[in-house]
Amino acid sequence: MSVFRGLTGKASIARHHRRVGGTTGGSMVVNADLAKILDKEFEDKSLPELIKAPVSALAGVSEGDAKLLKEAFKINTVGDLGRNKYFRTAVALTELADSTK
Repeated sequence: MSVFRGLTGKASIARHHRRVGGTTGGSMVVNADLAKILDKEFEDKSLPELIKAPVSALAGVSEGDAKLLKEAFKINTVGDLGRNKYFRTAVALTELADSTK
């Protein structure tokens, strides 16, 4: 399952369309309409640049929100947020619960 499920559209997706999969076989194509998930100034950035971008680069995350994430969880970048054990656990539990519906 992917947090990008259902996000498709813009031409900029082509740069962020990739097949992902592990050594156990199987893979999945991940698409994302960056206009829906990023602030405008970050839409044309590369994936490595996005991972290093401030959390406020995500659409809907204000500078104030970013400050609170930094204070509470030491999260400064999009990568920090994506790798945070609490957020990853919450996503995994939610996807598992959703898959049993």
